[in-house]
Amino acid sequence: MNQIIDRIYAAEGDKTLGGILGWFDGTDKSKGLGTITSFVGNIVTLAVDFSFVLVTIMVLYSAFLYVSSLGEEAKAETAKKTLIWAIVGFVVIGLAEVIKNVMKKETGA
Repeated sequence: MNQIIDRIYAAEGDKTLGGILGWFDGTDKSKGLGTITSFVGNIVTLAVDFSFVLVTIMVLYSAFLYVSSLGEEAKAETAKKTLIWAIVGFVVIGLAEVIKNVMKKETGA
């Protein structure tokens, strides 16, 4: 907590949250929380990155379920449904990334 207070007093020219927390040096605001658009962009990027990792884990999990089903139809069906929903999640995440990039291009942020 004391480090944050010290940074508040040290950030003379840059009173943004990113400047106070030291997330960027004030010259390139796209790397921190300088504006609300960069903040939302950073949150969306973090969520998309995390979601891609989660989709990869779900695909591997469905493959494990399918291989370990050993011919049991119910387990194989569960694995297929898991894979289908992982693919649906991948498509939704991809569309979110496309929408973010289009909005970024249109707003010039």
